[in-house]
Amino acid sequence: MDNDPVTIRWTDDWRAYGSVHATAYRDAYRDIMDAAYLNEFTLERREIHYGSLAALGTTAILSVDGRDAGCMALGACVDPDLANGRTLGELDAIYLLPQYRGSGYGKRMLSWALARFEEQGRGYAILWVLERNTPAIAFYARCGFEQDGAARTIERGQKYVQIRMRMELDGERGM
Repeated sequence: MDNDPVTIRWTDDWRAYGSVHATAYRDAYRDIMDAAYLNEFTLERREIHYGSLAALGTTAILSVDGRDAGCMALGACVDPDLANGRTLGELDAIYLLPQYRGSGYGKRMLSWALARFEEQGRGYAILWVLERNTPAIAFYARCGFEQDGAARTIERGQKYVQIRMRMELDGERGM
């Protein structure tokens, strides 16, 4: 019998996903993004977004002892500069509530996501991360992602630069 208190599961429950995402997002970017924008980033204000995302069947929840602690959204990479986007999986979001950070749950979530990409036959995983989010960049680099030189500007109350990171999937990850 498995006594692991941690589970990761696909979910179409947009409220569960959105509750974790909104709270973790605001905390993760507290010292990086515009405070007014983050104050508006709530489950209620993003209800339509969360509902449409969950309806795609690409959202997952990490639970610890039955409590939702993290969330992620996976998809196919649609970046126009990547010629064979169908073979690339994109980690659209991965967030942990603050009280669960630093306990290895982020690595477990990332490993789970990469295994799903491999099951789908994807050869690479990509993600976009804020250039100013140096802890996240360091985390992804420790897990085997490398910056590939691509950058884009996004608007989140202010303009921010995101950089793209990529990892080849070979089933040999030692996270």
